[in-house]
Amino acid sequence: MLEAPLEEYLRCGFILTPDTDGSIDIQATEAEYKELAISCSLNLSVWGQKGNFIVDPDEDGLLIHIPIYGQQFTRPTSSSNRKIITHGRWFIDILYTLDESSTEIVDRQFDDSFKLSKGSDGALILKRKFVHDLYQYRWPYVLNCYPNGRATISLKRPIFFRGIFRRHLL
Repeated sequence: MLEAPLEEYLRCGFILTPDTDGSIDIQATEAEYKELAISCSLNLSVWGQKGNFIVDPDEDGLLIHIPIYGQQFTRPTSSSNRKIITHGRWFIDILYTLDESSTEIVDRQFDDSFKLSKGSDGALILKRKFVHDLYQYRWPYVLNCYPNGRATISLKRPIFFRGIFRRHLL
């Protein structure tokens, strides 16, 4: 779900292509700009030279918020709760110590929160593993970052059993 027309994200420096399976393909438009950034925690923030936007894993799919123009990425000053990776044009900042029931910083290992692997197509694959108690962040996501400035984001929906309750009138 996009909160703004595709042209607004293009003004921000990205071509967004929603896929029929609910994933989103992101491509940076400016070839000369070497560094893009993605900040990963409960949600994702995507940064380019002209601005940024946030992607929330929503119950109905990926919710892509209205882009903010002119706001530049600031590299984190502390890395004690983060894993920082550079992959091609991407600077990837992963905050992995968030609690599963709040947004507090807790003592966690990276592997408890995320799984990192390499795809056969050169993609760096990051999977958020934990299911969060806060409803708007319940669904884990999968991020594929390609060295050329392309990324894809999809949901890894957990299975929840829903019961049907009926009231019997006496």
